[in-house]
Amino acid sequence: MKKSLGYSPKGFTLVELLVVIAIIGILVGLLLPAVQAAREAARRMQCSNNLKQLGLAVHNFESANRRLPAGLDVRFNGPHYRLLPYIEQNAVFQAYDNGVTVGATHALSLAANNIPRTATGPVPNGRWGVARPNIPSFLCPSSPDGTADRNMIQYAAVGIPDRHFRGSLFGLTPPAPSFSFSVYARSTSEVAVAETGRTHYLFNRGWIRPDFSTTGDGRGPAYEGPFRYSNVLANGKTATTGAAGIVPADYVNPDSKGVGFNVVSDGLSNVIFALESPGGYLNRGAGNVDSGWAVSPWAQGIYYSDFGFCPQATGNCPNTPESKRLGWAIPGSMHAGTVINGMLGDGSVRSFSPSMTFTVFATLNGAADGQIVNIDE
Repeated sequence: MKKSLGYSPKGFTLVELLVVIAIIGILVGLLLPAVQAAREAARRMQCSNNLKQLGLAVHNFESANRRLPAGLDVRFNGPHYRLLPYIEQNAVFQAYDNGVTVGATHALSLAANNIPRTATGPVPNGRWGVARPNIPSFLCPSSPDGTADRNMIQYAAVGIPDRHFRGSLFGLTPPAPSFSFSVYARSTSEVAVAETGRTHYLFNRGWIRPDFSTTGDGRGPAYEGPFRYSNVLANGKTATTGAAGIVPADYVNPDSKGVGFNVVSDGLSNVIFALESPGGYLNRGAGNVDSGWAVSPWAQGIYYSDFGFCPQATGNCPNTPESKRLGWAIPGSMHAGTVINGMLGDGSVRSFSPSMTFTVFATLNGAADGQIVNIDE
């Protein structure tokens, strides 16, 4: 019998199979960081585009009103809701309650200082931002999505009463400064914390020190930011305190207008208008179940340069593993290299390094400090 001379192929040996698997694993390991880097680059680009959109909205608002949006009004409304019609969110703008009535008739917040209903009431709708889903233009995709937030910063009463916020709500009168803020926690109001619209972009209120009314630190009023407190109501009356103050009937339609571009004497291209902030870890005491991530709602959405520039700033940035040296009202980011996207007054968007010194940071926040910083150096 003749033997066949044809070729009979062999199967893979176990060793060969393991080698192939190892090679595939190495290739995947090399490819994965590149994929992750590409995704983060896309997220960072989207974050920058959101800021560009907000910058355009600010300029359109100023063009229509000859003023910038008020940084804060007598009802603690911030700039975000005023910009809604300029980012194709007019329906949300119409649904938002800016505090047109007072007391028990105030259907959504029940109080003048932006207190939403408790967990036993209806889902917050309007005053704190229409219930989720959030507004995409207000969110950075690199930041936490908010589903695990334990806290929400309700409002911040920072600065000199009746100069930077409405002091009569808290029984505060000038010139004594205030640096307090109110926090909503899930255990207090599960619905309010879970359903409130968030933002990762905060507008600049500037430097507000305890000695703000003096020149003791050499910084003074010139270091205020461009988004300032407006205590003039739409009916032309001024929100004041004391016996001659406003009666409830006068609490109508807080004015939307702040200051004009003319106050930015340092030049629009030299002053920061907005920076991103992913929020931060809020430690509410040992064993407190409410300790956890906190972020600002877009109903207020402002930052104060007093609080530093994270993650490099010290003192005001909690240095814990959970916080990654971030803070709820402190500019920061979760981008690669922790670079922080910001929008300048001319509408341009650029990245800022967290290693920036606080002196430079405060100067870039001041609208009229007379000091020009070369940002590119």
